[in-house]
Amino acid sequence: MKRPFRAFATYATNPDGKLVQTVEAFLETLDENPLVREDMRQAIALCVDGSDFRLPKAQAGDEEPIRQLVAEYLSKSDYLIAFVGPASRLHPWIRWEIQWWLTHRDAETLLVALTGGEDVEADPATLFPREIVEAQAHRRIWFDLRGFHRQALRSARSMRPFERELVRMAAYLTHPELSANEFIAHYDVEAARARTRQRLLRAGYSALLSLAVIASVVLLYRAAEYYNQWNAAQLARLSSVADKGDPARITYAAAAFKLAPSPAHFETLSDALQGWLPHAARMDPATRRPVGAVAYLARKRIVVGGGYDGVLHFHDLNTAKLLHTSHVEPRIDSIVVDQAESVLLAGTRKGLFLLDISQLPEVQPSLIAKAFTDEAFYAATAAPNGDFVAGSLSGHLVIMPAKADKRRAWTPRREVRMRDRIGATLGISGVGYAARGEILLVAALNGDFRGYKSGNFEQPLWSRKHSTSIRGLATSIHGSAALIDRNGDVLLIDPTTGATQRQAPRQVQPTQLAKSPGGDVLLDPHQRQARTAVTFSPDGRMVAVGSFDGTVELLDAQTLNLIGRVRKADFARQAAFTPDGEFLIVSGDDGTVDVYRTDSDLEKLRLSGVKLFDVAPRTGWMAVLDRQEQLWLIPAGGNKAEPVALRADASPQAEVKDIRVSGSETNVVGAQSSSVLIRNWRVNARGDSIEAFEARPPGPFEHAGQRCYRSFDRGAKPRPYYRQ
Repeated sequence: MKRPFRAFATYATNPDGKLVQTVEAFLETLDENPLVREDMRQAIALCVDGSDFRLPKAQAGDEEPIRQLVAEYLSKSDYLIAFVGPASRLHPWIRWEIQWWLTHRDAETLLVALTGGEDVEADPATLFPREIVEAQAHRRIWFDLRGFHRQALRSARSMRPFERELVRMAAYLTHPELSANEFIAHYDVEAARARTRQRLLRAGYSALLSLAVIASVVLLYRAAEYYNQWNAAQLARLSSVADKGDPARITYAAAAFKLAPSPAHFETLSDALQGWLPHAARMDPATRRPVGAVAYLARKRIVVGGGYDGVLHFHDLNTAKLLHTSHVEPRIDSIVVDQAESVLLAGTRKGLFLLDISQLPEVQPSLIAKAFTDEAFYAATAAPNGDFVAGSLSGHLVIMPAKADKRRAWTPRREVRMRDRIGATLGISGVGYAARGEILLVAALNGDFRGYKSGNFEQPLWSRKHSTSIRGLATSIHGSAALIDRNGDVLLIDPTTGATQRQAPRQVQPTQLAKSPGGDVLLDPHQRQARTAVTFSPDGRMVAVGSFDGTVELLDAQTLNLIGRVRKADFARQAAFTPDGEFLIVSGDDGTVDVYRTDSDLEKLRLSGVKLFDVAPRTGWMAVLDRQEQLWLIPAGGNKAEPVALRADASPQAEVKDIRVSGSETNVVGAQSSSVLIRNWRVNARGDSIEAFEARPPGPFEHAGQRCYRSFDRGAKPRPYYRQ
């Protein structure tokens, strides 16, 4: 009767577990081994515990169920292979399995594989279990597998090659009645041929790779200068034709000057650096998921962000440090704070949540109540009387009280289901009060746009149908309203009639078409950007519009002309002004929240002209000194037009004649008109913080730069006169 297994492996997991796995893989794939002669290829089933059967769980001291299972699989095998050595010869299960085999089978079917020991001619009792020695099984055919263990390669004597012994074992189990010489001879010939082919292929690949590398290096070396000059010319041309409010101009001009420093490219950079919004701070990262809503607590100077992971993040604006987090439900699409800054409403895809924030920053916010957990609320705003108004994607418009009791249900004061003319529900994409709080505007995803008398949802004052879906709505208490549609158009709306007063000129953003060793080249300036968010400044004079490409445009609320622009690395999810209008908070799809200054006198934010310039050698951020002796740090733009932000050291001292970025990129050194003083600005590697001081070099002053920086007395305590 043919048994299902050719052999049963008895072994100790430590130290022979991996060895048995290797043997099992070799034997059971013998039918697919191209080194074996075709008429001898056949898979050898090796029974191994752990892969062919699992030992049952038994109570302590009760080994009978395990013995019965092992005996069952022993009876299904033709041979028993004992993987033994000095470390495993006394293993109780190995000895029991050998005893069972010698009791129920012929001793000739017991095969021995030696896995350890330094000298095979030593006393057999020190190498093999007593049962094998008494049965004289070690004097018959046995296999030397000591070569599997690396430590045996250094000390073992008379050790046979491991692969040869595996082949010999396979030959015996395949055809035990025949000599293994023919099997092994054919295997050796094919293995030698395979090794020869592998060496030839490896040598050929290495030669081809070497030739390709040499050719590439030669070509790149000869073409690098030409490419740099061509790229610099293209980047300078793009900078000169770009919109003056576009920060990409600075990225193009800086890249052109870095690739090919020349007086012409320096003038292009000087012209591009004339005026735009400065970066104030980046909040400490709290999530890698998109931040879909932002708000600001003016009295406590706390920035609130709501992520798609359902977590609210509270940051200190002064330090950018994370203060607290509070988990509600994914995903957060809207955040509204009452005038007293005591409660916060979060609109999520699983309802509305009211949190107590009155004790911030000392006490973590706590959940007061939640409602409509089966609906997704995309838009929310604060009503003039202190309540909250929220709209869901299923058309549910509700007025929720700002005060709630944990012991009672949080129910709406009023609610209505918004429907279109044929009775279908409207997905609400925006709500807001305009005309000094007298009119409530409601925008829907299907393009419906309605105005209601404050507190009256029964009959709209007017209703209009926009041609495309409305993505966002912003209102101003001073009487204005703006919306953005699916096409990315920004429309200024009269809240009393719903009529379109003005449409913002369509902006374009460049598309990356080509890349060269010297840097990215942006060639096509004809792709429309898709807008995603819109909000009014508190005084109603500016509109901030966010886009998929990370750009946030500042538009004049009367003319919708472009005033300024900032840019993030990823697309801008949401934007919000602080109540005093001093800052613009922008959240991104990469989980970051950035703060930009938006002073009403924008001329204060403009550079007075470039005087000196240097580029960080490794990361590429720039140090620019203007004609008023102010140092501006411009972080690197990356491989596309990412954020370019400025921070100024507005403490003019003696005139600086030259500046250099240190090799470590932690300092900017300036040589002053006084021949004995060095002006030093300490920065971080990102180029977004400044600490300035003066130092006196110990010896004669030679020139500004890295040599000068390394020569002044580091042991002297610097005298700080300005800290950003």
